[in-house]
Amino acid sequence: EFIISEPGQKLLTFSIGAPGGPEKTTMRRGAILRTIYCDKENDRYRCDPTFNPYEAAGSFVIHDEWTMGIFGAIGQIMKMSFIDINRELSDAMAAIIAARAEGRLEDAENAYATLSDVSHISLDNVKSRIIPTLTSKNILKISAMQNEIRRHFKAQYLAAKKIANGAK
Repeated sequence: EFIISEPGQKLLTFSIGAPGGPEKTTMRRGAILRTIYCDKENDRYRCDPTFNPYEAAGSFVIHDEWTMGIFGAIGQIMKMSFIDINRELSDAMAAIIAARAEGRLEDAENAYATLSDVSHISLDNVKSRIIPTLTSKNILKISAMQNEIRRHFKAQYLAAKKIANGAK
């Protein structure tokens, strides 16, 4: 209950030393309470005072024809691609950040391009291969598809980390 209360949200989104904010580390998390964004007094305390997700969402357009039939699988695909292998993803991103900090911008950009490639879960692939498999009744095929997606992204993140670390 505390974390979704206004004091809890301030700890997540305010900068160090702000009234009601954190004392040691800025969490840099977006608040979910609209009141944090509506009270303009809070703008000067938020770690990112220019971003308001409630304003940004106003221009968000849902195209039902784009997501029809895939919406239920999106969560599963996100879990397999980014959450289940979060350690590898985090390690790759840390290596990219380190490469940037060390001035190895070409390594960082090449690694980031590798890390960011989501062509394996393109709309065509999701509709033609992934969803039909995940919605089938064949447990072996479902498991094989899940493992394929995890292995693909794990290998991709490990490759990005290698590139960021200077491997050619």
